[in-house]
Amino acid sequence: MTLLEETDKAIAAAPHLLDPRYAGSLQALRMLAGKADQWHKIVEYAIEDIEGADGRRRPAVPQNDNTTLASYAKLSEQLGLTPIGRKTLDGVGGANGGAASPAGKTDGAEEAGTSGKTGKLGLITPISGPR
Repeated sequence: MTLLEETDKAIAAAPHLLDPRYAGSLQALRMLAGKADQWHKIVEYAIEDIEGADGRRRPAVPQNDNTTLASYAKLSEQLGLTPIGRKTLDGVGGANGGAASPAGKTDGAEEAGTSGKTGKLGLITPISGPR
């Protein structure tokens, strides 16, 4: 099964991604999965070419792509398609994985400061004065 097929299965199993606001990110994720699948095919062809030449030459293309899978993994996490990403999306844990901070708070995301903002931005005290 291809990465794109597996990605489509994961997306279908994640009801929170039905929100239209995820459409662009999901398309980007699907494009990265398709690119990874195609790159895998190209590398397989290059390896076959080397084997046919008894290893006397280098492959016609590099054997690695160090950005596609890293980007895919990061976007998958941000969309809640990984266990850690899902925990963060569900509000379990946070930047520090749910571990208690010295003050007994998880990560400050549940609190609001006097500015009316939530999360860590709510903890920032506004500074007034000339700019």
